[in-house]
Amino acid sequence: ALYFKDNFFYEQATQLLYSELEEQILPDGAHYELTPMYHEILLDRLLDCINAAKYNMRFDQQKYIVKYMESKAIKMLGWLEAIIYTDGSMPLFNDSTYGIAPIARDLFLYAKRLGLTWSKENLKESGYRKFESSGFEMVLDVGNIGPDYIPGHAHADTFNYELRIDGKPFIIDSGISTYEKNVRRQYERETQAHNTVRVAGQSSSNVWGGFRVAQRAKITYLKEERNSITTRHNGFRQLGVEHQRRFNMKNREITIEDQLIPAKGAKGINYIHLHPDVTILSVDMDSVKTDRGTISFSGADKVWIESCEIAFEYNILIPTKKICLAFINQMQYTIRHNIQ
Repeated sequence: ALYFKDNFFYEQATQLLYSELEEQILPDGAHYELTPMYHEILLDRLLDCINAAKYNMRFDQQKYIVKYMESKAIKMLGWLEAIIYTDGSMPLFNDSTYGIAPIARDLFLYAKRLGLTWSKENLKESGYRKFESSGFEMVLDVGNIGPDYIPGHAHADTFNYELRIDGKPFIIDSGISTYEKNVRRQYERETQAHNTVRVAGQSSSNVWGGFRVAQRAKITYLKEERNSITTRHNGFRQLGVEHQRRFNMKNREITIEDQLIPAKGAKGINYIHLHPDVTILSVDMDSVKTDRGTISFSGADKVWIESCEIAFEYNILIPTKKICLAFINQMQYTIRHNIQ
């Protein structure tokens, strides 16, 4: 529209921008597909739109669409700054991988060149939360799959999290390596590929067909206190249970409590994926000790280590280990920072 100075195209374009940005950008600034990689991609394209419209005034009232786009970009920048780690990298939630989207640092520099200023948003509607202390940096997911009508990039990862210790990755999401509709794509979307609980061999949501989701987990309870979050989802309703998880976060200790409600002998498996650089030092029935931190359990009936593969980029799989904890009804584990 700007290039051709065409009023018809301009009216169509501005209407589309208004309607789609209103729908796609959540109140806390997140893109509604809840995938950090796509958030960065869409933010980059929005900044391009601002760049083109701000410095090529062609139409009456064009300054208003520029101001509107800037307001949405400011929210998106605030959300991105809230969720990234101190090194500027993003958590690999849902269909996120490195090497595809512009990185946060470059997006921030681009926005500043456009004259934008922003502040860190409070994470809310996106369902993500961030905990930081002197030793820990943790991003967790306590939200619903979204959006309801197009969940193609969603995973069965309700109550998943990533954790860094002293700025180094410790517990990680397994990422994605492919969009092909194959066994690997199916695995990467299932609960067993994330740091949360599978019950009776079933994922928290039924992911299928590469980009489909059925029987979606819904958050039925959420209570947030200072350094503590208790939440529950109904993704296992066909089994007659709900999964409740409580995150209790302290300066050098994080405790995660899992409970299957009602307690009727429901069997769950807790998965904890370690970064490939983490070395396991010892394993027994009540703890796994590593060179980066110690994970202590109570209520686990069986503990074992599985070899698995994770992806930081498309088509590249890196071997690592995941801790598997079988339990009945309830269990908890505590992650402690190794004191130097």
